[in-house]
Order: sequence, then structure tokens, then C-alpha cells
Amino acid sequence: MPRITLTDETGSNLRMVDVSGDLTVADLQALAEVELRIPSSEQTLVHNGTKLLNASATLAGLKIGQDDIVLVQRTLPRNGGDDAQAAQIEQIRGQLLADPSALQRVAQQSPQLAASVNNPAAFAVALKELNHAKKEAERRAREEEAFLANSDPFDMAAQQKIADSIKQLKIILKHLDESLCCTLIQKLMVCL
Repeated sequence: MPRITLTDETGSNLRMVDVSGDLTVADLQALAEVELRIPSSEQTLVHNGTKLLNASATLAGLKIGQDDIVLVQRTLPRNGGDDAQAAQIEQIRGQLLADPSALQRVAQQSPQLAASVNNPAAFAVALKELNHAKKEAERRAREEEAFLANSDPFDMAAQQKIADSIKQLKIILKHLDESLCCTLIQKLMVCL
């Protein structure tokens, strides 16, 4: 019976295990879950740089034998995050459809978002774009803070750039930081 080594990405968690050649990749994942405490649903097994994707393939068929090392990479579940995000977006859309006054407030701040409320796919895109715009505005604000911290206060070109940036940020934030849109975006950001 060949002995192989299971290791995680850090290399600090090594386990030598005796396996038979007829052990499948799925069985090896179960063994790795016990030995390395990485759930099999979050595993990608790699041998000699090749991902072991066929769960029914045997170790002998994959030419995994004595003294070989199998890397157990931790991966995120594939659709869990997307499903949770989609459910959150749909919940927000449902709340807006159920509350005409809330929808009216959203329409004042984000007409595109309000206009897409009857189309689930378009609403999801509009909400993601709104979230992206908010993150971009926050990034620009951080860059501007860094620029201000490093600028010469007597340089006229720097002063003009600062003034222009402040005007631009005020315009962007005016449209993004209103109460209801902000709340919706913050709810969405929890899922992203």
C-alpha cells in the first residue's frame, strides 16, 4: 500500500497517509477532510501541478503512488456567494415593490435603479453599478486625501487640482450618499 503526503497551501500541515491504488479522488478528498480539516466541498486537489477534477478517477489511474505529494487547496464554494447576493438583491427589489414611498425616494436619488425595479436582471445590474460607483468614489476620496497630505500648500497647480477634485467628489457623493440608496448599497455590500 503506497504512502502519500497530503499538505495544505501553507505547507505547515503535512499528513502522511497509506492509501490503495483503487482509492478515488472523492475518497481522497474525504480523507483529506479528516486529516487536514478542510471541508471536501472547499477542496481542490493538485498532483504535480495538475488539478484532480474527476472525482471517480483512481489514484492508480492518475499515477499517484509511493512518496507522492498531493496539495489540498482551499477554494470558496462556487455558487454560494452568488446565490446569497442574488437573494439579497431580490429581497431589496421586493421591498421596493412593496413600498411605493421607498421606491419614490429611490427614484429621486437613482432614477435608473427605480426604473429597473420591475426587471430583476436589470435591477441587479443597476444596483451593482451603483455599488461600484460608490466604491469608486470612496477610492477617489482616499486618493485625494493622500494627495492633499503630500501637496505643497503654496503650489497653485496643486490648489487648483484640489479644488477640482472636491467639486467632482461633491457631485458624485450627492447622488450616492442619500439615505435610502446608501442603505440599499450597504446591504448589498455585505453580500459582495
